[in-house]
Amino acid sequence: MKTLAEVLKDWRRTHFMSQKDLAGKLGITWGTVQRWEAGKGLPFPAKQRALIEVLEISPEEMRAALDASAAMMSEQEADEGKELAAA
Repeated sequence: MKTLAEVLKDWRRTHFMSQKDLAGKLGITWGTVQRWEAGKGLPFPAKQRALIEVLEISPEEMRAALDASAAMMSEQEADEGKELAAA
């Protein structure tokens, strides 16, 4: 399953939009879109609903992408913890 970062990047590329363009549609800064695409954070529920509308995806697709993103973020945090413990 694709992460939110992958869904956003794919959608923007398909629609020939920049991060700034997507941010404008959502009423947020491009830095926020950049963080989401880098897997450094997830949108709050209100922005999740806005993304569903803008990206024209189902709530189920959004939930799957968020779940995949959260799982990936948890794995990265676990790996970072192991690295700190080994140091």
